[in-house]
Amino acid sequence: MSNRAPLRALLLVALAIAIGLGVWQVLRHRAPQAPPAAPVAAARPPAPPPPDELPPEPLPEAAETPASGDEGEPFEETWSHVDLDAVRAALPDNSYWQSMAPTQDQRLLDEREEQKKYWNEQYGKVLSGTGTEEEIRAYYEHRQRSSTDAVQFVDYLLEHRSDELTERDVEFLGIARRLHLARLQEIPRRLEEAYARKRLQDEARAAWLADEARFRGDAPAAGDDAPAADDAPPDEQP
Repeated sequence: MSNRAPLRALLLVALAIAIGLGVWQVLRHRAPQAPPAAPVAAARPPAPPPPDELPPEPLPEAAETPASGDEGEPFEETWSHVDLDAVRAALPDNSYWQSMAPTQDQRLLDEREEQKKYWNEQYGKVLSGTGTEEEIRAYYEHRQRSSTDAVQFVDYLLEHRSDELTERDVEFLGIARRLHLARLQEIPRRLEEAYARKRLQDEARAAWLADEARFRGDAPAAGDDAPAADDAPPDEQP
């Protein structure tokens, strides 16, 4: 009896395990299978806007910089290592001496500020189309003179005073020269654009004045044009 008890216990354990495995297999096949998880879509960058909605590339507007920014722009540096007296003797009529050359003369400094203010005001008229044709033409003649003299000044320094210039000076002057040459090339187109703006402004003003006149009524009130009794010819007076 004692030898059969352990054997019987082992058989019962084996039977329990077999039954449990069978039940698990049945349940596994009957249980509904969960659908596989959908893959997570990778985040996509937003599509670029259509070409007509893209912001326009900035255009170089250096040629239309107001006078306060373009007059001293190429020659802000003091050429202390250049013999400016010799340069002035060679280029006495260059506008650089009046508008940009280093000076301690307060009268000349004040005059420069007044000129900058004046040309800035003229530039505002050019942009708005409110300037006269004479003012528009004078503004661009001033711009042409300024850039032409700047190129002349740079060319003279590079050709005749190069031994007094540092490498940085040469690079700086080259940039200034290219800037002013570009401005000179732009002047004819800018001038035509300014005239076109003026024509549009004049047409818009004329249309507005016509509308104002119609609104007020141009016809005189009844009796306004009839001569008064005192104004009648002598032979017609009572």
